[in-house]
Amino acid sequence: MKSIEVAKDYLGRGVIGKLSGSHNYYMRFRIHSQKGWTNWKATGTPNFNDAAKIASKEYERVKEFVLNADRKSVELSQLRNEMSFVSVAYKWLDYYRIRAEAGIAAGNGRKASTKQYIDYKKFVDGYITEYFGSVLDDILIDKIKTHHILEYITWRRVYWTEGPGKDIDEVEVTRGKSTYMKPVVHKEVELASGELVILRSVFNYAVNEALIKGGNKLPEIPKSHKSVKEVKKTRYPAFSKAHWKIVIDKIDEYIALAPSERVRQARIGLKFYLLIMAETGIRAGKEHQLLKWKHIDFDTDDQSGKNITIISIPEDTKTGGREIIVGEYGTALFKQLKDWSNFKRDDDFVFHNPANGDVIARYDTRMKNFLKFADIELSIDDKPYQPYSLRHTFATRMRECGLPDHIIARMMGHSDTKMLQRHYGQDDLRSHVGAIHAADKKRELKKRNAAVIDAVAALPVPEHNGLNLLDPNGEGVLKLEGDRIVLK
Repeated sequence: MKSIEVAKDYLGRGVIGKLSGSHNYYMRFRIHSQKGWTNWKATGTPNFNDAAKIASKEYERVKEFVLNADRKSVELSQLRNEMSFVSVAYKWLDYYRIRAEAGIAAGNGRKASTKQYIDYKKFVDGYITEYFGSVLDDILIDKIKTHHILEYITWRRVYWTEGPGKDIDEVEVTRGKSTYMKPVVHKEVELASGELVILRSVFNYAVNEALIKGGNKLPEIPKSHKSVKEVKKTRYPAFSKAHWKIVIDKIDEYIALAPSERVRQARIGLKFYLLIMAETGIRAGKEHQLLKWKHIDFDTDDQSGKNITIISIPEDTKTGGREIIVGEYGTALFKQLKDWSNFKRDDDFVFHNPANGDVIARYDTRMKNFLKFADIELSIDDKPYQPYSLRHTFATRMRECGLPDHIIARMMGHSDTKMLQRHYGQDDLRSHVGAIHAADKKRELKKRNAAVIDAVAALPVPEHNGLNLLDPNGEGVLKLEGDRIVLK
């Protein structure tokens, strides 16, 4: 970015320029006797002459603030009115950063992370600063009402189609150590849940720090919402019953055709991964990566006497620690995996490289290669299966078995059943033909019973005192109560 000097005198100077990917000009200032520069602030205009006028006025305000400050030293980066929403947002951001570096929770019960901090900072530096700082003229946090939040959401939704982003063709993106220019897709967007979390977190921080009062005075911040259509587009497909049968039928053949012993061992490990993940609902990624044998407890159910396994998911995962209870089939899988493995000490990883015991971080390629071999790379709605599909398969099958949603949600690490009801139970309807036939048979049986009731009711009651008619299964469907024949 090339900065352009627009104001200078004996106290300092101000500069304006366009940040990477920005449409409007931004400005910042330096006062010689003070520390550092002010934060970049949006001028709200792409016109240089208008931006220069706005910057000159802001420069005068900065000088006035410094001259009238109660203390001699002023941290210019904290120059904003300390009660402005943007200023409080940066204070919260610093609060989050400190906790991320210390590896502790950041007020929402979840562990703060430096990666998340970087993402949050991009939003605060960009959209939040531009809207609440420029569009709303540095509005004070205690002046923000619900309508301001809703207007911000509307502004963000059309940012790339009607707002400041409509004339931006590329934005700078950093992934790891690489930085590149990414073409902009000019379409309306729904706010990511993380961006709304920022707004909610800033207000919670302000309440906890006694900057504002809590209660009913806080603006309402809606949760991120995706239409049913969007959910269907983005969710991972569960394995249909037909495709899962192919997985079971083909996996041993895939192992037997391995070109070497090393590959054969790796494919055996893949088999255990596929079956166990679909049996437990463990999240692919950090949850499976952190799982060690010390987290697996083999037990016996006191009431039934059957073997069970209790899995303790570690605390430092997406939704914290939780327990998963696995029945006899899953228990047998874990025991077989442990018997097969050469790495079975408490601190050894459950899902590991059979050659050296190192954890296998990702199974994407291994799983893709097997599914290609089995000719079931795509689900019934033409979406590629992913390791996360195993978790969706678990939830779908548990719902089919009649396990209550709140129990499934607890085992999967959801705080309520909304996520479960929204994302799971979406397998092939054709796999339920048997249940549909059973329901149809039951309906026809009720019709026949109704006809029998009508016929019996037409007869004199004494001739049928105590009569029990039987359905085809030999179970009574009628009985006499006083002078009425009724369904049992």
